[in-house]
Amino acid sequence: MGLARSVSRYLGIQGFHQKQGMLALIFVLAFMADHPWAKQHDGTTMCSLQTAEMDEPTVEYCAARKDDSNQAVDVQGNYMTCFVSWINSTEGVHISTMGCWLNDDTCKGKKECVATTRADNLYFCCCDGDNCNENFRAELGTENKYTSGRVISPNQRLDDQDTIVRRRENESLHEIILYTLGPTSAVVFMAIMGYLLYRHLKPRQGPRHTQLPTADPSLTIMSNGYSGMIIPPRPALNLQLLELKAHGRYGSVWKGQLPDRFVAVKIFPIQDRQSWLAELEVYALPQMKHDNILKFIASEERDDGDSSKLWLVTEYHDRGSLCDFLKGNVISWAELCKIGETMACGLAYLHDEIPSTPSVKGKPAVAHRDLKSKNVLLKQDLTACIADFGLALKFEPGKGLNETHPQVGTRRYMAPEVLEGAICFNRDSFLRIDMYACGLILWELMTRCTAVDGPVCDYRLPFEAEVGQQPSLEDMQTRVVTRKMRPALNPLWNKHPGLYGLIPTVEECWDQDAEARLSAGCVQERIRQLARTVNSQQQTQLISDEAPPSQFVQQQQQHYINNTNNNLNSSPAPVMISSSPVPSQPPSSLYVVPPSHSPAYAPAVIDVSSDARMDGCLVNSHPEYHSGTSC
Repeated sequence: MGLARSVSRYLGIQGFHQKQGMLALIFVLAFMADHPWAKQHDGTTMCSLQTAEMDEPTVEYCAARKDDSNQAVDVQGNYMTCFVSWINSTEGVHISTMGCWLNDDTCKGKKECVATTRADNLYFCCCDGDNCNENFRAELGTENKYTSGRVISPNQRLDDQDTIVRRRENESLHEIILYTLGPTSAVVFMAIMGYLLYRHLKPRQGPRHTQLPTADPSLTIMSNGYSGMIIPPRPALNLQLLELKAHGRYGSVWKGQLPDRFVAVKIFPIQDRQSWLAELEVYALPQMKHDNILKFIASEERDDGDSSKLWLVTEYHDRGSLCDFLKGNVISWAELCKIGETMACGLAYLHDEIPSTPSVKGKPAVAHRDLKSKNVLLKQDLTACIADFGLALKFEPGKGLNETHPQVGTRRYMAPEVLEGAICFNRDSFLRIDMYACGLILWELMTRCTAVDGPVCDYRLPFEAEVGQQPSLEDMQTRVVTRKMRPALNPLWNKHPGLYGLIPTVEECWDQDAEARLSAGCVQERIRQLARTVNSQQQTQLISDEAPPSQFVQQQQQHYINNTNNNLNSSPAPVMISSSPVPSQPPSSLYVVPPSHSPAYAPAVIDVSSDARMDGCLVNSHPEYHSGTSC
């Protein structure tokens, strides 16, 4: 079995089954063992064969000959030679028979088939050597006729013998080449088999291991279209796989153990090398360490005997993905805010372009392109970190994109412009695609929140109620692009001021117009303000326990209108916070979301006091990306 696997790896054949390889090897060896050149008798191997009934001669392998009692003659001690018997007449040469001849000492050592006697015009000769009876002649006194019995038919005249001899010489050359190449090919094949067996039995070296360096990131190489770090080898990790945690289209994820800690091991099949390299390239970027981005540990290329596998070793988080966590758990309002804010924080850092300094190389902006709750992991304290950068794109200043297929990702999380195939190939367009998915993840968090009275529905993926668990591209195009549908908003959410405030943020993230979507930094700041305001109101009991939610909303809305009329001397239109200067005496407590975003819900109330002016919406982001977008 090992030899068959070695043959498959040496020849580069993917999926070469061990049993198939062994059967092929056995077949070749059996063919070589049964072939007539593998004889046991002595003397000649093959002779020209023809009888009176045959128009053309052929080749007879003496090892296949049987005697009169139908017993095989290919045994040790037998000696085979060739013979011809023919008749000469005025009409030509008539071959009676020719072929292999058994145990005739008078034939041994004769290189030519020459008849010296005849009986009633019947001539006989024998010789010792392969196909030595192709040419035969008679030497009887003064008679010396030379003919080629190999090609002479019973009706051929001696006058044409010159032409016959030339034709036979050409045919003999072809047969000689054929019978010479056969044994030579067998010898070469056996030499290759021996070399592969040696390689297979040779002690294996340890797996190739790489550790991304933290210094001198300027040394780069090109591999499959990706630039990667030049990584010095180091001894293999003492890593043991413990438990399979997940399996997807790009490989499997295992829980592993190092001597001092647990780790997550993502194993890519060899055909997904490009995704593995893409993740390594993102982790190799300068200044990529962040609390809300999955921490990279090492990478390895391992050979498990059947095929090579590509390993990516990262930090292990026992709570798993956000998707799996929500399937089995509900969350409070505080937990929703913590998960949502830290997720947005990690996404904002990923999207951020950090300029270079004289001492530190800068980080380019990176678009994730497959953001979903499966790719958001939860730490033990419920802070989120973003993982899986196999489809990520980095946007280095002054360099163009090498992306040729923009319609990638998970279908139910694809933005309208992705489903429609109408993406502008620039940085901001790809960052806004991530923000659409961010809005869907926030909706998933809201569906499992216990902040309002009433039952919490079972967990469902976005659009699962409309298109099921395996939507087609056409299903998503019809609902998201044509009908402009989004996941349903639960009417019970209008009973909680925090969920009220989060609805417009979600809607602005998944806006049909990509340019109207919020940035990740803005989403982070909004959730932070909502958490601070709602928690403060609950702690100080600004609302009595008996006051219905609708009365609270009316009070806050009227308070907002009075403040904006008195302090800003403007109509009670929504306040738009952007990159414009903030007044030195801002409104003391309120910000309202434009009613156009959520007509079915009352305005949300969040704090915009002087120490929380929401300028953070522009931190770690680009002014042109946020121009005209309200936080």
